[in-house]
Formats: sequence, C-alpha cells, structure tokens
Amino acid sequence: TLMWLLATTALALVSSSDLLSLIRTELRAESYLCTPGAARRIEDACNRIEGDDANVRPKWPRDLMAVDGTWKLLYSSTLARGPLPSPPEALVNLIPGTDALLQLMEAVPFAPRDVSQRIDVLGRRVVNVVSLAPWPGGVLGGFLSSAPGPLGQALEALQPARVTLELDHSFTVEGEGSGGRRQAAAGSVINLQLEKVERSLTGMPSAAGADGGLVGLIPTETSYSLPAPFSTFATGSFDTPFVDGQLRISRGGDRELRIFERVRKEGEPAVNLYNSWQEEEDALRAAAEAGQRMDGWGDRWQEGGSEEVEAMDFDDGSPD
Repeated sequence: TLMWLLATTALALVSSSDLLSLIRTELRAESYLCTPGAARRIEDACNRIEGDDANVRPKWPRDLMAVDGTWKLLYSSTLARGPLPSPPEALVNLIPGTDALLQLMEAVPFAPRDVSQRIDVLGRRVVNVVSLAPWPGGVLGGFLSSAPGPLGQALEALQPARVTLELDHSFTVEGEGSGGRRQAAAGSVINLQLEKVERSLTGMPSAAGADGGLVGLIPTETSYSLPAPFSTFATGSFDTPFVDGQLRISRGGDRELRIFERVRKEGEPAVNLYNSWQEEEDALRAAAEAGQRMDGWGDRWQEGGSEEVEAMDFDDGSPD
C-alpha cells in the first residue's frame, strides 16, 4: 500500500536530499500542516539521519560557520499539527487528514505563512522572521468582510494583508573565548536572548488608506527593544544535531523538530562541509591543483579559513 511504501522509504533515508523530497511530498503546498502519519514519517527520517554514524554532529564554536546565512523553515513538528493536540501514538497512522480540515486550520488568524531564520555568526545574531495573516481567510473571512459600514471595509482591506515579525536575538555558545581543542568543539546548542522585536504590516490595497478610516489607525511599522532587566527572561536555545550544505535539523524545547533549507543567493557558491579534517585537506589539495578557490566560510574543520585559525591561535593552528 501507499502508506507502507512511504514508511519503508522513511526507514531507508540516509541523505538530506531524500529528507527534502519526503517533506515536499508529505506537506501541503505553501503550508506547514500535515497529517499525524506524515509527521511521524518525517520524524523517523530525521532520527535516522541524526543516528547515522557517517554524519558528524557539529560542534561549536568550531563549526559555527556551517550555520551562517539565511534559512527557510520547511517543517516544524509544532506547526504541522496546527492548533490540535498530538494524537496517541497508537492512532497516528489511523487518523486521516482531510483537505477540508487542513484548509480550515490554514484559515485561522495569525497562522504562520512563511518563516525564515537569519544567522550572523560573526555578529552573533539570530533573527527569526515570521509572516502571519492577521485575519481569518476562507469562508469565515469572507463572511466577516461583508459586515456593513467602516468595519466591513476595514476587514476587507485586511484580507490580503501580512504581518511580519522580526525577532532579533543575540546568541552565545559553549566554548566561546577559549583556546583549547576541547573548547573549540564543545557542544551544538545555541543559546538565545531576545533583544528587539520589529513588526511591519504590508499587502493592503493602497486605496484602503486614501481617507484613513479604521485601517489608517493601524501603524504599518513598530519596533520594541527589550531593556536589560527584561531581556534576561526572554531566553531560549536550540540544538543542531545535523547540518550540511543544503539542510539543517534543529531541536527546540521538548525536542520540537524544525527542518530548515539553506537559502542561497544567485551565483553564491555551495557550502562545503566535511566529516573529517583529512577529507577537507584532500578537497583543498584537489582544488589547489585544479586552480580553484575554496571560500573560507565553507571550510568546516579550519574554523572558516586559515586566517581565522591564526587569529584564534589554539593548538598552534592545528586541525582538531
């Protein structure tokens, strides 16, 4: 059966490319929702990748440049089930996911439409960017928009609108500022502290603001900085059990699973990550013999390039 084939495929996954294909097969288009059975298959596939001895778990700060850049969220175990509670394990593969139910959950207000994460390793910043629909969609949204007078006009104008939140964090990792091999490969957890929140409202028809009205009272941009006494309470962390040139597996609180795909700009070279310093040395030697340049930020075991190794000056610049 189809369910058996999908389950068998999940058990055979060994690469990030296979996991990307599975996610695109299981999730609805432009949605984070999926059935409980699909969520279980994705979880099993990630567990297999994380447990594969051929995949070296990243260690900070040695491998931090591996996560530098912009990442698009493809899957979240929390968003996948929407507002519904997780079903009992024995019923996971027995609960159907009808399109009507999933469409209804997608239409709820403030459901995430797009999520990305910008990681600036040198600046030690993590910015989570979340795009939300501020008003119900579908049949309910159409009904509310038909209300008479200024209220109906305002609700109609909000239908295509998007609220974008940028949650700007500073981050630290274990082993920061130390100079030995053990500290240079201490752990794979990034600790976050929220410092600033920015909100923008976009996508409303320009005609909606012609005479102000209710919509005109809504500010299009706001920004809030958290003062030091309060920012200490806005903390969090996430683990990175796996990362390669195209995909990153992240684990949050209660082992929430998040899967990100690397966003590359046009013409940007691929990120090269290696599972040992010898593998990297062989690649560097082959590139030199071919007259090709290998960018430092794609260089995993040499701390982002020879210049950074010399600057850190741990173990006389020797690889770990």
